[in-house]
Amino acid sequence: MLLLRACQALDENRVDDAQEAISQLRAAVPERPEPLLLENLLVQRRKLLAPGWAQAFLMAWSGAGRPDLRDSPLLPPALHSKVDASPLMFQAWLRASSEARLTLAMAIPSLSEDQARWLLQHVSTFDDTAGLVALLDPRRSSLFPDQLRPEAQAALNQRLRWLTKGSSRAMLPHLTLLLSGSRSEAPFNAQELKALEAISTLPIWRETSFSQTFFQSRAHLRESGLSDTDTRAFGVAEQTVGSGMALLLRRRAEASWSHLPVEEQRWLGRMLWYIGQRMAEATSLLEHSVGTLLMELGAEHMGQMCDLEQARRQDDMVREGLRASLAASIERWPLPSLLEDLESSRARNELTWLRAFSGHAELP
Repeated sequence: MLLLRACQALDENRVDDAQEAISQLRAAVPERPEPLLLENLLVQRRKLLAPGWAQAFLMAWSGAGRPDLRDSPLLPPALHSKVDASPLMFQAWLRASSEARLTLAMAIPSLSEDQARWLLQHVSTFDDTAGLVALLDPRRSSLFPDQLRPEAQAALNQRLRWLTKGSSRAMLPHLTLLLSGSRSEAPFNAQELKALEAISTLPIWRETSFSQTFFQSRAHLRESGLSDTDTRAFGVAEQTVGSGMALLLRRRAEASWSHLPVEEQRWLGRMLWYIGQRMAEATSLLEHSVGTLLMELGAEHMGQMCDLEQARRQDDMVREGLRASLAASIERWPLPSLLEDLESSRARNELTWLRAFSGHAELP
């Protein structure tokens, strides 16, 4: 396949071979935008002061007219959508260090009994609150085998409580301790509302940056011998942002309105607004989206719009960038160097990264 040959030559910096394959591809399918994009990318990469892969690709795609490549007949399917990860994860677990196993636990859909027991034996050594938050995410209730689930939740909560006691300025660890194990249909009681008010005054959403978790996770996954580590590491980092706990907060708030007098409804609305605002200030798309949902619900019950219109305008810009990045079909380009550089840039600040694809910012 000419496109695959051109990309392999580009990735290996064999510019003459790349040029030959691109020329043949353009002659074979002159109506398609992919050869023009590759030609533009080759021009960028041959410059004396060549931009990085991510910037070069963005310039090449824009130069080709920002084509929508989601239905491209020339690009191969994304590799990670074709691979059954279970055997790979099992082998990776056997090879992994203790630190890497915590990362793998965040990447594995469900743990075997042996893996879960190992995790429980080592939970007292974990110093990463982001990892503990991820393992307590309510959307991953099936992570631990049924017979170990209560013990695991108690041990993870105990460790998180010890790590955050008297020191954490971040909302997410405290919110996790407050809501972990609670039912989504349960209204808040008076004691929980007071605890939630204290959480809503904290200055930041979480302690560990998304990029820090991404780069650390990628190193652990590579150490474990896994492939497709950039995509997997991004997924692990998304596990740590607290979206599941924030959505549980939203559902419990919705279950509480009818049980509260008007003034307390407004009080709860303000708490949701402040928590959502801090969450939406973070750098990932997931945090921005869920944080905006909390702000909308909070504003509705506060009886005032606050700065919600500004938040919605930012949300519209982010969605424009998301549509643009999807059109570029980044994950389907068989260029490992490009994918690594793009995912690293995206992890540094996903919202800015998306705005760059819609032409409103520089890549981070």
